[in-house]
Amino acid sequence: MTVVYDDIDQLPAKKPGTTRYVCMSDTHARTRFPFTIPDGDVFIHAGDMTSFGTTSKQYAPTIRWMGSLPHKVKIVCAGNHDHCMDLAFHGVEPERRKIMQLFQEHGITYVEHSALQLPEFLGGHRFFVSPYTTWHYGGAFMKRSLENKWHDMPEGIDILVTHGPAYDHLDQTRRGIKAGCPHLADRIRHVRPKVHVFGHIHEAHGHAVQDNVLFINAAHGQPIVFDL
Repeated sequence: MTVVYDDIDQLPAKKPGTTRYVCMSDTHARTRFPFTIPDGDVFIHAGDMTSFGTTSKQYAPTIRWMGSLPHKVKIVCAGNHDHCMDLAFHGVEPERRKIMQLFQEHGITYVEHSALQLPEFLGGHRFFVSPYTTWHYGGAFMKRSLENKWHDMPEGIDILVTHGPAYDHLDQTRRGIKAGCPHLADRIRHVRPKVHVFGHIHEAHGHAVQDNVLFINAAHGQPIVFDL
């Protein structure tokens, strides 16, 4: 059973046999916040570490901040503002290598459109993590159509992490536009992960359950915590 918490200041102790996840996204180079980031087992950052990050120096403060967090595992993907990470956009290979080295030095697991699995002592949960986002004002890892990309998502995953939302799931902008990806929504209905963590649409921060999937938009707000 997945349990999500609304009050991060009064978190109960997690039950034995569960893993506590702390989710954030779209921090855009901020490393100081008007709230305390809760402790937990796994920290997830769903992209936009920077604001138009093109050099390793722009990533370094955020990577050092994440490295200082107490969580046993830190899982990170890129977002459309993390330009340097997308070599097909504005990425530069030497700068990307420096960023990858920083991730390694600070104990952060960077994942780019691939699967991973936690060790058994953390629940053995299976992930698929991807930076890709449907086209919305442009940026890194953005495509006009992502139908073929989402075919790479395997079945049997527990937690899906993407930078952008699925269509009609916490994806509405202030202008009333639903900016999520319809092909991602279709794939989620087929794969049926327990949890989908994402960001990108700042004003849609929050969580909701639909068809037994917990959708978490962790963008630009206080962390969202869940136990699985």
